[in-house]
Amino acid sequence: MVNSKWNLVYCFSKKLSVNDSAFEQILHLLKKSIEYNKRFHHIKLYTDSKTYYYLKNLDVEVEILDIELFFLDDFKLKVLEKLKDNEILIDVDIFLYSPLIVDSNCDLFADHADDSQRTWYVDDFKQAKKFKFSNFLNLPKVKKEMTNIGILKFFNKNLLSEYINLYNKIRETAVSEKETLPKFPKFSILIGQLSLRNIIDKNNYKVKYAVSNPNNHYSHLAGERKYDNNWVETILKPIKKNLL
Repeated sequence: MVNSKWNLVYCFSKKLSVNDSAFEQILHLLKKSIEYNKRFHHIKLYTDSKTYYYLKNLDVEVEILDIELFFLDDFKLKVLEKLKDNEILIDVDIFLYSPLIVDSNCDLFADHADDSQRTWYVDDFKQAKKFKFSNFLNLPKVKKEMTNIGILKFFNKNLLSEYINLYNKIRETAVSEKETLPKFPKFSILIGQLSLRNIIDKNNYKVKYAVSNPNNHYSHLAGERKYDNNWVETILKPIKKNLL
């Protein structure tokens, strides 16, 4: 029974899939995530006109938002501007075992802390150095905290505004270089997550993480393994047992 004051908001577009096979798997995850998470929270879904065809039978609130998409978090940034006070952005590969507990005593509530020296940050940043958009970003040479944005809620409006402005500035510069950039979704993690972390570090904003609360129980199927359906089904077994 839904009794949480927090509503979960997804954004989903076929345009952000690298091929049809990947789209089918992510669509599968989205439907399952909604099925499981709506036990605890009201769900809202943003999509575009073309993708709506695949979602029209879902029993959730749907809003159409048609925009140009070049990087993975483009849709997410547009939706962030529209979130209401009781709405939290969540990725389609997150599955709740219990209602999400949100700590509002912070500037930003997010999924979990990552390591800035992970290969996907370091290698991408090295390759990005030859492009102009990288001039807006700074990856520390020592291990520092990176913020995963699988769950995202801004409680500080100034931080949100700074993030949107910087993201759009970087994106605009990158799009101007698109003819020479590697194919989509290359560099998306830098534009979406490194930019946010740079702002947080510069201004000492306070971040709290969902995973740090021992009463939060969920799985985030991040990374390439989410395209392996056998692995996904194994991870989701504990949730299936508790489905109403």
